[in-house]
Amino acid sequence: MEERSPAQVFALIIGLTLVAAGIAGFFYNASFGSGDGTDRDALLGILDVNGWHNAVHVASGVLGLLVAGSYDGARVYALALGLVYLVLA
Repeated sequence: MEERSPAQVFALIIGLTLVAAGIAGFFYNASFGSGDGTDRDALLGILDVNGWHNAVHVASGVLGLLVAGSYDGARVYALALGLVYLVLA
C-alpha cells in the first residue's frame, strides 16, 4: 500500500470531519432562510448553523474526500481551504 502524504491525510480527515459536521448540522437546523438571525440554531450549543452553512460544510468535505487520493489535488485543497479559513477568521 502506498504511503499517504501529509496533505492527503489532511484532506481525508478534514473532509470526513466537514461532511460529518454538515450532516449533523442538518439535524439542528435545515432551514435555508434569508440570514436575518432567526433561522440559526447552535450545533452542540457552540456553532450557529443553518441549511446554507451545512451545505457548504458538506460540499467542502466531499471535495476533500475526492482529492485525498491525489498528492497534487490534496495539496491544493489543503492550501486553499487554509487560505479561505484564514480570510474568514
